[in-house]
Amino acid sequence: MNIPPEKIEHLLRKAPSPTPPAGLYQDLKAEIILPRTMPSQSNGFNQPSFFRRWMPVLSLSLWLMACLVLLGVQIRRVTELKEENTRLLAAANEKSTVTPQVAVSGDAELDRLRADSLEASQLRAEVARLREELAKLEGLRMENQRLASELQSSGKAGISGQPQDFIAAAAEKGERIKCIGNLKQVGLGARMYANDHGDIMPKDFASLRNELPNDSETFCPSSNGSVRFEILAPGEKEGDPNVVFARCPTHNNVLLMDGSAQQLGDKFKVIIRADGKPIVGRGN
Repeated sequence: MNIPPEKIEHLLRKAPSPTPPAGLYQDLKAEIILPRTMPSQSNGFNQPSFFRRWMPVLSLSLWLMACLVLLGVQIRRVTELKEENTRLLAAANEKSTVTPQVAVSGDAELDRLRADSLEASQLRAEVARLREELAKLEGLRMENQRLASELQSSGKAGISGQPQDFIAAAAEKGERIKCIGNLKQVGLGARMYANDHGDIMPKDFASLRNELPNDSETFCPSSNGSVRFEILAPGEKEGDPNVVFARCPTHNNVLLMDGSAQQLGDKFKVIIRADGKPIVGRGN
């Protein structure tokens, strides 16, 4: 069936209006739930705390302060290094002016020690030669005593009635020379010791164990190891050549501070100077 639209619209307008149930509006309104607003939470998001607002500024300030501290430390270290460099340059210049004198003194001391070592070697060679001659002279001495006894028994002795023992005198001279050789060797070892210990001479022979070839050189050769040299100036400072460092009680030979050895004989002896140091003086 074809109904015109105008008629349909007219029929709809004349339709009865339904009456809503009582209380429908209040029920619908009551069922509506709106989200609650949270003022405190919204304010917290919109307004950050004091620490969070100033954190970037504080971080930048701390970083700048650390940079300033490091810069100050570096400047101070550079200043100290410059002062140290200046001091070392001054010390090097001063040392360069003093070193030549020390080198010259050290070379002179080395030359003197070499000369003493050469002299000691020559003395040892001389002592060895004299020992060989003494071995030969021993037979001549026995022959001389035999001839002297024959002369005495035959009444042909010398004017004094006592034959002269030239062999014994030569042997005694040889023993004195060997004693001088040992003293020279002790003097060389003592000066080498003093060169390593601030120019202070050794206090005893035990200190010379590393400087002497063997301990027998500290004894008089004619005593067969029973008479040892005497140290008269133990621990003295090397420098005064007149001071007696050691002495042989058998032959009265002395060793001076400069390493030289002398035969005093009967005219001289060791005396004590006013300052308490032993020196060579005339005997009574």
